[in-house]
Amino acid sequence: MARHDGTVEAKSEYPSTTVSDLLEADNNGWLNYLPSALTTLRTVTLLSTSLLCAAVAWLGGTLLFYILLSRFFSPAVAHHERSLYFDYTKADAIANAHFLPESQYNRAYNSGAAASQTRFLSSRQRFDVWLELATPEAHGQEGDEVFQVVGRLLTADGSVAGESSRPVLVKQRYWLSRTVRLLFNAPFVMLGLWDERREVRVPLFSSYQEQPDKPFVIFQATLQARAGGGRLPQLYEAKVHLRLRLGIVSRLLFLTRPGNWVTWILIAASLLSIFGGIAGSIAFALLWFVTRGAVSSAAARPTGNCGLPEDEPDLNGDLSDDDDPASPKGIQEAVLDFEDAAIGQENVTRRETGRVTSSANNESPPFWSDAQKPHSSGSYSQSYAGAKKLS
Repeated sequence: MARHDGTVEAKSEYPSTTVSDLLEADNNGWLNYLPSALTTLRTVTLLSTSLLCAAVAWLGGTLLFYILLSRFFSPAVAHHERSLYFDYTKADAIANAHFLPESQYNRAYNSGAAASQTRFLSSRQRFDVWLELATPEAHGQEGDEVFQVVGRLLTADGSVAGESSRPVLVKQRYWLSRTVRLLFNAPFVMLGLWDERREVRVPLFSSYQEQPDKPFVIFQATLQARAGGGRLPQLYEAKVHLRLRLGIVSRLLFLTRPGNWVTWILIAASLLSIFGGIAGSIAFALLWFVTRGAVSSAAARPTGNCGLPEDEPDLNGDLSDDDDPASPKGIQEAVLDFEDAAIGQENVTRRETGRVTSSANNESPPFWSDAQKPHSSGSYSQSYAGAKKLS
């Protein structure tokens, strides 16, 4: 490219690319939306992360609420079992089973607490009670298989909170059936691994509701012989069972209730999720707010020349009269540029020709005088005059 001083500027094989070139090449104007897109992406990322941390905190709170709900509103054990040991020294065989742990029972007794304040189950809790008795095939003569079972629910001071009585009949098997069973199990009988027994289940209380003023802590079972010469039954083993009646929600909480160690682990994890999630949510929300304020301040600050450097042209602005190529000044500048280009090109040609001639004759290249410059050429003067007429 020719300059005004007549020299030629060398062109680079790889032209440099500036911000203006990129903006000029962006015909559709997508680069103008790049800052806005980055701002939107930053906002979406920060707010999404803040919401995610809030969701983690909410899940931790939900887990903690569930743990507390399952611990306080569902029982640790829904089925209780106690062994009974009857006293045959009296006319009626009696056995007691303490459902309240002995340590709690002794503590309540020594402190003088009222019987209504010493309880094993929650107030108005419903439950079932039954006995399991293991008796021989026949515990006496004919007619001795019938006996009476009386069950009582006692408070801490011995008051009767509930009572129930059931007759029991141990069914006899036919002698041939007993003989075949005995022959078949003879090896196990000889080794002491099997004996003739009958499992009898005696239901006593069904859907009994715990009374608020008379909470039971002791179960008492009494065996009574049949009137008119009956005998008390012989027992291999006797147990009392208590099963709670749970609603749908209580049963669901009971079935999904974690153990003690798992409960502590879940509590620690839920607390960590709550505090960590809240802290993270607040931190990302504040970061978004701070960056949003910084972007708003930068947008409100005047940048001048559309934020481009001072030496860069305003591509989006309107052209002035001086910059318009069709204006007189624009035409004059075009003529001057054309003149400089022609002078430079002719000088280069003559210098190259002079170098070739001097090389052939071993002479130094000629020097041009002011009279020999192309300004005096007729063709160039005519072009310059025609350009002046246009201007």
